[in-house]
Amino acid sequence: GVYEDHCRRNGLNKDEPVLFTMDKLRALTEARSNVSSSPSQPKPSTADMAKKNPAEMAAMRLETFTAIQDRWVPSTLALEYFQQTYPSYSDFWLFRRQFSTQFAALTFMTYIMHMNSRYPHKLNISRATGSVWGSELIPAIASQQALFHNPEPVQFRLTPNLQTLMGPLATEGIFSPALMAIARCLTEPNSGERDFELQLSIFVRDEMIFWFTQQHKAPVVEHDLRKAVAKNCEIVVRKAVALARPPEGPNLPANQTVIDAISRAVDPAVLAQCDALWMAYL
Repeated sequence: GVYEDHCRRNGLNKDEPVLFTMDKLRALTEARSNVSSSPSQPKPSTADMAKKNPAEMAAMRLETFTAIQDRWVPSTLALEYFQQTYPSYSDFWLFRRQFSTQFAALTFMTYIMHMNSRYPHKLNISRATGSVWGSELIPAIASQQALFHNPEPVQFRLTPNLQTLMGPLATEGIFSPALMAIARCLTEPNSGERDFELQLSIFVRDEMIFWFTQQHKAPVVEHDLRKAVAKNCEIVVRKAVALARPPEGPNLPANQTVIDAISRAVDPAVLAQCDALWMAYL
């Protein structure tokens, strides 16, 4: 992979950023537990510390995120890799255009279908064409009820390295409009939205059957299955419509709703809250 190649060329341990994150969080947890708890009480976990001291934990995560970028994973890592692959600027420009369009399609799918655990190794980029493939594209479903739910802080993967790889022109001129164009194509008021929901139900039905089986709720009642499929299709279509809808305020870009979603996904303070294995800096 791109990151592994960077570590090999620079003599770095590829697991160092993850270990650094874990050490920082463990140090904060132990420091707080030594102050607040007595020797007879069990030490609180990192999750408990995050609930009790959310501001302090958020500040520590952001500090760790910034330190990893400075020491191990700069935001230009992917850009430099593909610049070496494409010495010609015209070839690199074509790669960027193809990558931005393809990545917009993958991002749209992971966003509306509530697909989580978008780890770096699940993103595959063709060095020859710039085409993008995603592996293990599985919707996340809540454990208590059969509803699509993505518990991660960000709803899709758009890390600093991916932003830098596309560049500001491709991000604002290709990636963002492509997201809205795909959403509008699938949710046209005449017939597109209804067709989208009908075809979506075929795939959602399989996910609901799997969830009911996994929760040992077999035999599945047909009425409950139809109700769960309809509800989840409505959730997915609602997210697609939200991306396709133009802004209501005056003097705003046509794709303002997409810009707002992107701004939340690229916020360093939010990215820093992601799981260590998510590698938000990459």
